[in-house]
Amino acid sequence: MRSRLLLNLFLLLLVGALGLLAVQESGRDSGPEEAPAVGCDPAGVTRIRVERDGAEPVVLAKGADGWRLEAPFAARASAYRVSGILSLCQTPSTARLDADTLDLKPMGLAPPRVRVALDGTWVALGDTEPLDMRRYLRLGDTVHLVREDAYRHLAAGAAGLVDPAPLPPGARLTALTLPSLVLSRTDSGAWRVENGAGPVSQDTIQALLERWLGLSALRVSRSQALPAGERIALRLEGEPAALAFVLEREEREVRLTNAGTLLTYHLPARMAEELLRLPGTAE
Repeated sequence: MRSRLLLNLFLLLLVGALGLLAVQESGRDSGPEEAPAVGCDPAGVTRIRVERDGAEPVVLAKGADGWRLEAPFAARASAYRVSGILSLCQTPSTARLDADTLDLKPMGLAPPRVRVALDGTWVALGDTEPLDMRRYLRLGDTVHLVREDAYRHLAAGAAGLVDPAPLPPGARLTALTLPSLVLSRTDSGAWRVENGAGPVSQDTIQALLERWLGLSALRVSRSQALPAGERIALRLEGEPAALAFVLEREEREVRLTNAGTLLTYHLPARMAEELLRLPGTAE
C-alpha cells in the first residue's frame, strides 16, 4: 500500500512538473537567437545595488580605479565577482512569461531570492526550475527563464564581493615588519634587515616581498572585532600610514585580518611559513 501511495505521489509531481514546463515552453522565443533578458551594456554600468532578505544592502560603484564597495563597508571589489554580476546584462532569455498570470511564490520570486539594480534597472532572481535548471528572472511585468552565472556572485554577501588581494594592485613596499623580521628599503632602492640578522641577499628579500605583493585569499570574511595573533605591518610607497594586520594560525588555514577594515583573508595553512620568514631560512 505504501509503495502504491509513493508511486501515485511521484506521478502526480511528474505531471505537475511537465505541465509547468509546457507553460514555460509556450513562452519560448521561436527565433534562432535568444535576446538578452535585461539587455544592458555591462561596460556602461557604473552602480550596482544588491538586496537579499536578512542581509544588509550591498552597493558597488565604478570609479577611475575600478569597482569598490560603498556599503555596508568600503573596500576594493573583486573584478571577478563584479564581472559575474554584470553577465546578467547579456544573459539570453530562453522563455518569456507574463508575471500577472503566474504564481510567483513557488518560483522564488515572491519574495525574490535576490534583487539587483544595474544603474537603476531592477532585476529579481528566484529559484531554478526542476527539469532544465534554468533560473526564474523577473524584469518588470515579465518573468524570464535564463541560464545564468550571476546568482552565486549575488548570493556571496558583501565580504564575498571583496577583492581577495589584501594589498592594492600596483602597490610598492617600502617596509615590512614581521614578528621576527624587520625589512626596510633604503633611498637607493636596496633592502636591508633592521633587526640584526646575518647577511641576506637582495634576491632572497625580493622573493619574500613578492609573496606579499602577490597574495590572494581563498575567501574573504569580515570579523566583528580584531582577533589576537601575530602583528604585521606593511608600509606602502606614497601612503602616510602603514597597513596593520593580525595573523592567526590554525591547522587548516591561516587568517590575515586587516586591523583597519576588519576584513579577514583566509589562506592555506602553509602560507604562514612563506609569509613570515625569508626563503631558505629555518624557524
